[in-house]
Amino acid sequence: MKKSILFLSVLFVAQLAFAGTPGKFTVTSRSENKTTLQFEAGAFSLGNSHAKHYLVAENSVSMLVKGAPEIPVYATSVQVENTGAVSIAVSYGSYEDIANVDLLPSKGSLKRNIDPSTVPYEYGTVYQANAFFPGMLAEAGKAHIIRHGRYVTVRTFPFQYNPVTRTLRVYRDLQISVTSNTDLPGENELLHAQRNGGGGEDVQYTQLPEFGRMLVISPANMIPIIQPLVDWKKQKGFETDVADIATIGNNETSIKNYIATYYGNHPDLMFVLLIGDHAQVNSYDAGNTGWETKWSDSEYGQLSGNDKYPEVYVGRLSTANTTTMGHIVSRILEYEKTPNNGTWYHNAIGIGSDEGAGIGDDNEADWQHQRNMRTKLLAYGYTTVHEFYDNSHGGADAAGDPTPTMVQSAMDQGASLFNYTGHGDQNTCVTSNYSSTEVWAASNNHMYPFVISVACNNGTFTSGTCLGEDFLRAYNSNGPIGSIAACGSSILMAWAEPMQVQDEMTDILTEQYPTNIKRTLGGLFFHGGMSMLDDYNSSGTAEEVMETWIMFGDPSVMMRTATPTPLTGNHVISVPMGTTTIAVNCNTDGALVCITQNNVILGTGTVSSGVATINIPAVADTTDLLVTATAFNKTPYQGTIDVTTITGLAQQSAGNALIAYPNPAAGQINAEFFSNGTEAVLEVLNTLGQTVERRALGNLQQGFNKCTIELDGLEKGVYFLRLSDGAATSTQRFMVK
Repeated sequence: MKKSILFLSVLFVAQLAFAGTPGKFTVTSRSENKTTLQFEAGAFSLGNSHAKHYLVAENSVSMLVKGAPEIPVYATSVQVENTGAVSIAVSYGSYEDIANVDLLPSKGSLKRNIDPSTVPYEYGTVYQANAFFPGMLAEAGKAHIIRHGRYVTVRTFPFQYNPVTRTLRVYRDLQISVTSNTDLPGENELLHAQRNGGGGEDVQYTQLPEFGRMLVISPANMIPIIQPLVDWKKQKGFETDVADIATIGNNETSIKNYIATYYGNHPDLMFVLLIGDHAQVNSYDAGNTGWETKWSDSEYGQLSGNDKYPEVYVGRLSTANTTTMGHIVSRILEYEKTPNNGTWYHNAIGIGSDEGAGIGDDNEADWQHQRNMRTKLLAYGYTTVHEFYDNSHGGADAAGDPTPTMVQSAMDQGASLFNYTGHGDQNTCVTSNYSSTEVWAASNNHMYPFVISVACNNGTFTSGTCLGEDFLRAYNSNGPIGSIAACGSSILMAWAEPMQVQDEMTDILTEQYPTNIKRTLGGLFFHGGMSMLDDYNSSGTAEEVMETWIMFGDPSVMMRTATPTPLTGNHVISVPMGTTTIAVNCNTDGALVCITQNNVILGTGTVSSGVATINIPAVADTTDLLVTATAFNKTPYQGTIDVTTITGLAQQSAGNALIAYPNPAAGQINAEFFSNGTEAVLEVLNTLGQTVERRALGNLQQGFNKCTIELDGLEKGVYFLRLSDGAATSTQRFMVK
């Protein structure tokens, strides 16, 4: 063990910074019942306020124990055995002591109806103890379940403070062993689950997938209105079922039991979409906090264990009016299927109060929090991020307080993201006083932002209409306006914890994590919530935020952050009955391609090296096949394939019966085609029409065939691949690189 001592020779400097990278966890080993982590403490700074010090450390959150020293905490998630008690052991390599530190106490976790500056600092009994606080270097939280795995959150406390000696101790590296003892009972045990393999770096909360089945729960009168949306989800590749609330029972117990049973029968369930206001599909009563009822939609997605980590993403299209529901559906279909062009996708709006310094997440005031998110958005590709902050803070923030007219102007210019952090009520963002009135007076047709509100009661929808609902319902004579989705709290919002959600959503959106890329609205929002649960150790306040933050919108919608460019598709235009494989060429690797018939999914595939080869059940119906390709920040491709009883190449149009890839090619090229089983000849021609390579193909199978022809020795340039089977000829142009 090594230690060193530093002295603050000048007290109360504006800020004393200790350089380094952010704190980081790494898995160093993993066995059947034991995982070992290494934690390296990173950069931190000592600022001062009220002639006292406070700590700021990147990638950490505050401990929030009222009256105790405010200590940064780091968290990560570890998968453990399906059963058994979990314990941890900690060792360390070195620490340093910093003398003459007067660390401020925490004001605890506050609600946003309170101005933190009016709350006095209270020094609890910890300040009379000649001991380091919090004493422990790490702790394991309660075991929780996420879909089909069991996990614990590990929190580390590399900063320890002795208030009597005024010493801050910093542990630079920790070794943490997490062990499962299956001989002892544990919390939230699983009978059947799978463990993840291997170790890695940048460990964090367990991620949920974004591709899976959708369950829609709707009143009967809304089902015809939402049918075009259901059909589109299937065309995209999302198996989607619709359940009539009348057959379920419109009460929280029946609804949750139905979803849980459905999830048990369909473990690929990923999205739940509730159709209607509270009276049409009841929200979940999660109990009371103070005088408020914790109305929760996310509770319907918490299907395993007694924790608040979601198994599925839950959203709501909230209106009792069928005409308004039609507007909501048309907005979603426009956003996903036929997005307009324009630079507005590169714009964002950030609104923040002037309060929260020293109590907000990362010790930030709301406006500082917004500005830090703005920096990441601009680095990611956003060109304009409006700053609307109370008071005057320079930069792009105009002097004085923002007005509703200023925010309205930014909305009407178009923005793909709308972040709010401040005070609120059922229909208003108090900073700027932007309200439901302005939402309905907007002219942002075809330009719909994703709204994330950290404010009180912007999502209070069970009694009256809230701002979040108005964002989703608004329309004018030119069609829908408002937002593509809006997230708001059904109760008084906490101060610090939801700021962490906003931070994490920004980090995911701007691709700060190469291994954690999320594109859907639900993926962004709920992963931000899981990060909060980890960092704040699933505290009562963090769980309350997770319960009561309502998503008004379709969680499966893929967010747009840039002007969309078109996907292109190339495939056969006709296939014979009995076809079992179809190849689709596409200009975007990673695009999802789905083939449907009569809105029934036959198969899906992902584009790799320019092609997706999709296996389907033998086609037994002459109804056209629909090919749909979708990808992030792309306009979808849709094309049809005729199904015929004729076989062979004769029924194909020249240039479409043959698929050639990769293009450009090097070394060899692949050919895919349909045949009636006769022999065929595959040739490579140069631009003079001369045959430079030839391959005779015999013993072809009925239907789909694939073969390869070598290109060794061919110079770079343009060539043609020609396929002849005696009945017809098909040709594709390609390049040799």
